Amino acid sequence: MATHTHNPKIHQLLHLVAKLADRDCADFQNEEDSIDCAIQALTQLIEQKSSKELNRQNAHLPYFMDNLPIMINALDENFNFVFWNKECERVTGFSAEEVINNPKALELFYPHEFQRDKILKDFSLLGNNFQDIEWTLTTKMGQEKTIRWSNISGQLPVSGWKVWAVGTDITSQRQAEISLQERESHLQRAESMISMGHFYNNLAGDQLVVSDGIKHIWGYDSHQSMTSESMIAQIHPEDLDKVMPLFRKAAQEKTSIDVEYRIIKPDKSVAFVRNVSEIIYDETQQKYSVFGTSIDITERKQTEEALRQSKARYQALIESQLDLFSRYRPDTTLTYVNDAYCKFYGKSREELIGKSYLTMVAPEFQELAREETNQLVQQPRTISGEYLNFAADGTPHWIHWIIQPIFNENREVIELQAVGRDVTTLKHTEEALRQSEFFLQRSQQVALIGSYYFDFGTREWLSSPMLDQIFGIDDKYLKDVEGWINLVHPDQQEEMRQYLTKHIFEKQDRFDKEFRIIRHNDQQERWISVLGEPEYDDYDHPVKLIGTIQDITERKQIQETLHESQNRFSVIFNESADLQLISSVEPDGTFRMMASNNRYATMLAQLLNKSAEELIGKTLREAITNILGFDEEVYNYTIENYTRAVETREVIRFEETFSTPTGPFFSESIVAPIFGSSNECRFILYSARDITQRKIAVEQIRQLNEELEQRVVERTKELEQANAEIRHFAYIVSHDLRSPLVNLKGFSAELRSDLKLIEDNLNKVLPLLEPSLRDNMTQALQQDIPESLGFIESSVTNMDQFTKAILKLSRLGRFHLDLIEINVDTLVRKIIKSLNYQITQKNVQIIIGDLPTIIADLVSIEQIFSNIITNALTYLDPQRPGEVIIDAEKDESEICFRVQDNGRGIAPEDEDKIFAPFRRAGKQNEPGEGMGLAYVQTLVRRYGGQIWFNSELGTGTTFLFTIPVNLKAISSET
Repeated sequence: MATHTHNPKIHQLLHLVAKLADRDCADFQNEEDSIDCAIQALTQLIEQKSSKELNRQNAHLPYFMDNLPIMINALDENFNFVFWNKECERVTGFSAEEVINNPKALELFYPHEFQRDKILKDFSLLGNNFQDIEWTLTTKMGQEKTIRWSNISGQLPVSGWKVWAVGTDITSQRQAEISLQERESHLQRAESMISMGHFYNNLAGDQLVVSDGIKHIWGYDSHQSMTSESMIAQIHPEDLDKVMPLFRKAAQEKTSIDVEYRIIKPDKSVAFVRNVSEIIYDETQQKYSVFGTSIDITERKQTEEALRQSKARYQALIESQLDLFSRYRPDTTLTYVNDAYCKFYGKSREELIGKSYLTMVAPEFQELAREETNQLVQQPRTISGEYLNFAADGTPHWIHWIIQPIFNENREVIELQAVGRDVTTLKHTEEALRQSEFFLQRSQQVALIGSYYFDFGTREWLSSPMLDQIFGIDDKYLKDVEGWINLVHPDQQEEMRQYLTKHIFEKQDRFDKEFRIIRHNDQQERWISVLGEPEYDDYDHPVKLIGTIQDITERKQIQETLHESQNRFSVIFNESADLQLISSVEPDGTFRMMASNNRYATMLAQLLNKSAEELIGKTLREAITNILGFDEEVYNYTIENYTRAVETREVIRFEETFSTPTGPFFSESIVAPIFGSSNECRFILYSARDITQRKIAVEQIRQLNEELEQRVVERTKELEQANAEIRHFAYIVSHDLRSPLVNLKGFSAELRSDLKLIEDNLNKVLPLLEPSLRDNMTQALQQDIPESLGFIESSVTNMDQFTKAILKLSRLGRFHLDLIEINVDTLVRKIIKSLNYQITQKNVQIIIGDLPTIIADLVSIEQIFSNIITNALTYLDPQRPGEVIIDAEKDESEICFRVQDNGRGIAPEDEDKIFAPFRRAGKQNEPGEGMGLAYVQTLVRRYGGQIWFNSELGTGTTFLFTIPVNLKAISSET
């Protein structure tokens, strides 16, 4: 089809030609026609004019040719350029001065010798009358341009010009042609890949042009023709009344069309198509054409219908499940819950939907759950995890959740689906395997499985898109026997060949095999499970194999993880330092010995000279009374603990004492129930820790304490008297010192006032004094005396602070203890919150362990923790991230609290300064008077406790202090 030119230079050429040749140039449609017209016009001009007129115009011809918008050059007999117009200069970048009469001019824009040889060969073959020959030259800027040349030397000879030619830069045209070819190629490939085609219908002339893609969609071969009537006739009768009005409306309103409808193919099959068309009107706005594309959407429609049915089945499925199903928005608001979810939490749908699911999660897990929801919205994926939830009866349950994002058409996460299962009780290792396989089967219900068909005759196979996706192949992949074997992992290729021969050809078994493959597109190793049913002919030769294939990589990984877990359990069980024994719970309630670890076997051999193998398979009674030789009391005590663990479903803790030939044996023991798949107790784990040496040590300490008790009573009276004298002395010092300090401060203020009066009066007589005396008086009044008064006032202030600190310290030793129940964990977190700014600024991590509830005085306990924690934060090492750990240990008599930091540490020479009043250790770069830890020591002693520290310079410091469990004695004293 001809294209109209928009080059202003061509219009300029036409205008000049029109003037010279009186020629009508209005009907030219493209640049090539315009150039041909210009050449013909010049020829006509020369033939029609008289020689006189021709001579006259020849005088103007060089100027005319130099300014034409086409390239014109000329060479003499020696092939030297004698003419090079401005268009040649513009296109090539070489000026006329660089080209004309330059014997090496051709080398400028044809730098390669083979190019120049080709040009000379073309000249010799074509002579002086060639048309439209294309050569590629190199411009001065190094660009390559394609020029179309026409040699008109034979038609229009010019004196002195051996050869002259006109040329047009067609570089853009060639690039456009190449681009058009590429686009057409891409379009054809796209049509073949997505079942799409395009058409053009000139309704005025009833000219229908369709691509092969349209014919394929409508059910025609590529050589068959189609008409508008045949296409309309194929529209399904039920959709015809919907489609045609849309076409007529689009033609009237000049709008585009986007409609979906059914067609009936020649083979009577029904297909869905989507038609997107554009109405194009001509200049008169009367005639129009239709250009559009059609896409086969049959598969999509079938998928939508399958999806609708799947949604209905999904709804029925999840409502019948015992697992907890829920969906919620990214802001954690529930949008759907199933019956199991409602029953578990004891709430109706109306009570749950519209509320945050976080209200069902334990408080310590709520922030983690919210953070994971935000991450899933930003990085969509499937995750699983366990969270503590509260059931309808208020009991905590561990729920294992599998959470998947749900997308809209823009791949944005609009909801999240969570499937939860109660995994509160521990599962036996074999039960864990069954459970993991159950989850895998549930996931397979929503997974797409690939299918294949193998023809033994052609030795080729067909596959579904999902199978291709699993293998990482496309339609170009060679699907024959070797193509299949090449996908198998190299280590298993020979094994698979033998499997096919032995099981399919010889035994005529069904194909049932799990093996590894190397996915073709990304070379990933994957595990697959292949099932197939072969069909045989009358001679028992295999004809075809039809089956399915599924990616089971995740299941294999789970099995490997479980195997590793079992191995780790075996190692931990056998190598544990505690004595461990596993017993089964029989249906009649009898306990039977199943296994013992190495430590248990060693203990039996050392203490009782027995073998652990003797116990295996025996009932609890047989093992205790018959083999181990213990009396009935030991058996009754043991069976009571085993039975209580089964009934209460809890871990039972107790201490035991056994008489052995080598002496008494003491242990800290536990009996723990292990549950099966039906949530019934299947096994009992008995674990005992040898505390014999500790018990002996405790008895020795008790005896020592009894001996020391009398000494403590005697020394207590002496200490009480000494403490009373110290407190009396501290009061006298702080009280009696304050009176002279107040006098000093008052006299200092009076001296300043008198000094001002003296200075005002002396200013009147100073000019009358001798210069030296005047200078001395000025120095004394304005500098020396005020400076001395400043030192006096500063010292008075410091002494006042010291006396107040001494007085406070003496009072702390006898303050009244208002004993109440205190949750230390809550108290410490309140202190941490008040220090949040300092903690954030120093990037400190606070770790709070198990802190008990105690009976103590709230004010004093808060002062103790506040001073120690503040001290830890103050002396952290700025060269590394700070860490402070706060925890406690409790025994029968006292509670020991611990505050550990990774700060600067304390040098050995400074350790005696830590609890001393007004003494501070290490570098003094922090404000304070050095009384904080002295107060803490006094408060701890007031409780009858102790405080001490362990420190290593450059590593950190740990402060420890004790509080007695029973404070009744101290309370009665206060």
